[in-house]
Amino acid sequence: FEELGVARAELVSALRLPNPVAAGSVRFRKSNSATIDVSVTENLTQLIFLPMRNAAAQAELDAAKLSVAGHALDLVLKVRSAFYAYVADQQLLDFRETALKALDASAQVAKSLHEAGNVTDLNFESEQVLADEARASHAAAKAAFAASRERLNELMGLWGKNTSWRVDRGLGDPVATLQLADLESVAVAKSLDLQLIERRFAAAAKRANLAKVEGWLPELKAGALAEREGDWSYGPLAELQLPLFYQGQGEVARARAEMRRQEQLLNARAVQVRAAAKATATKLSAARERVMYIKDVLLPSRMRILNATQLQYNAMGASVFQLLMAKRDQIETARTFVEALRDYWLAYAEAEQLRSGRLPAP
Repeated sequence: FEELGVARAELVSALRLPNPVAAGSVRFRKSNSATIDVSVTENLTQLIFLPMRNAAAQAELDAAKLSVAGHALDLVLKVRSAFYAYVADQQLLDFRETALKALDASAQVAKSLHEAGNVTDLNFESEQVLADEARASHAAAKAAFAASRERLNELMGLWGKNTSWRVDRGLGDPVATLQLADLESVAVAKSLDLQLIERRFAAAAKRANLAKVEGWLPELKAGALAEREGDWSYGPLAELQLPLFYQGQGEVARARAEMRRQEQLLNARAVQVRAAAKATATKLSAARERVMYIKDVLLPSRMRILNATQLQYNAMGASVFQLLMAKRDQIETARTFVEALRDYWLAYAEAEQLRSGRLPAP
């Protein structure tokens, strides 16, 4: 936000009135007399160009405002994305803990049956490996959860006692209706990135015009001169700098090069915004379909399999290992559902970023 202060200071500098220049001299003669010259001049050329400098500095200030707004939206997207990732990691850790408990129980049963000679070495080792893998996955999920929480603390600027916040719910279901047909047009119309480049192009154009006029218009200074050689004499004073050797070609070339650069950046950024809008719309739509498929098809199927295995187990038609395996598969499908939800809400945040007028950072 202090960039606004810098741009505003440059605007104030552009609006400044040129300070008058005072000069004086004393010339001594052998007759012990002296001649005193005093002059005061004002740069009239700077006064003439003051409106043009003001217009260029105002365009730079407008660009700075858009830049700051864009940075604020970038932070918003980072926080939202970090929040969705944190909530997902919290749910994934819960699933890993549940899976670990189930597989630990299965491993304990396998150990008891193996010691009694009712389970082969292969089945016993297989159950132990599954439990060990679940323990490793749980440790990884725990580390990811801690890292995502600290990432969110960092983005929110929290430390010390302020980091004791809690989230009381998981990720919600996808939005019932998605308005994606107009995402590209809205993203282009509201794009702060495009407006920012346009303001910078305008500033460069104004500076090019100013440099061109300054190069050909002589620098004019006017004022008054007072001279004392016995008596005081007064009169007007004018200074004129003739542009014989240099007409500001360097400043004009630099400003025009900046104009061409901003024009090319505008074309490239417009392509980026349109491509990002199309890609985000496709990604968001696919993510929603994946979430709904897992929720409506896979999760109910896993629950039916678990219930049927439970009935078989009660009727002594299935082993405890089959029951625990069905429970583990049901937990893994639920974990996949949470990951799909996370991907959906991350894509949703990017779509909202585009609607707000900011191109999501890669």
